[in-house]
Amino acid sequence: MQQPRSDVAHQNKQARNKGHGATCNHCEEMSENMDVLIANMENLNHLQHQLNNMQKQLACMTEEMQGIKLAMHNLETENKKLKQQNVHLENQVLNLGNQINDLEQYGRRQNLEIQGVAMNDDQETPQELELKVLSVLQHVDGSIDKDDIDVMHRLGPRKNKKTQKQDMPPSIIVRFISRKKRNALFKARKNLKDAKFDFLSSKGVFLNENLTPKNRQLLFHANKKRKDNQWKHLWTSNGRIFARKSDNSSAIQIKNECDIQKII
Repeated sequence: MQQPRSDVAHQNKQARNKGHGATCNHCEEMSENMDVLIANMENLNHLQHQLNNMQKQLACMTEEMQGIKLAMHNLETENKKLKQQNVHLENQVLNLGNQINDLEQYGRRQNLEIQGVAMNDDQETPQELELKVLSVLQHVDGSIDKDDIDVMHRLGPRKNKKTQKQDMPPSIIVRFISRKKRNALFKARKNLKDAKFDFLSSKGVFLNENLTPKNRQLLFHANKKRKDNQWKHLWTSNGRIFARKSDNSSAIQIKNECDIQKII
């Protein structure tokens, strides 16, 4: 049966309205999606801008780090050079110190040091000192007289580092006219063993080489090391220090603190 024309028109109108509604909904959805897309693009642009800034900052930091590394490398190189120069200067100072010490010791080559001669009082006269010195030296070698002596004098008081007390009387420095006479006396110094004089200290009298302060300190430390390690011999000759473990062993020369470590 054929529908009436009015019904068909009505249905067509409904269909058109329905289609128009669907289209509007689709447009709204597209509009919303477009807004989201635009917002995402803006966020992306913002992130891209931040990333670009971060990349620039990173590039600057990398450049700064390279500059710091270069500066550190230059400082390390300079520091190495300064250390080398410092070692060189220290060696030069050490060598100069050794040369000065050797010259000072050489200047004492005609001296001997007498230890253990007591003082009667603080007002000991030069004549009293001369009589004591000649008595000691003539006990070693009877041919000695005052004409063999250039000059003599006492040193200042020397205190024990541990007790801070003066263990022995001040030493006497004697300078001889002849080095040959001086050497002969020093070689015969064992003749003083068990010597008896009215002016002796309680520890006896000793005839030693007149060492520089540096060599005296070196001898002191070497002697302590010798006792600790039971070496038998330690002596000086012409201002030089030697040690020997036993009668049959080879002698070693003690020139510095490092050489003392050889006494083992």
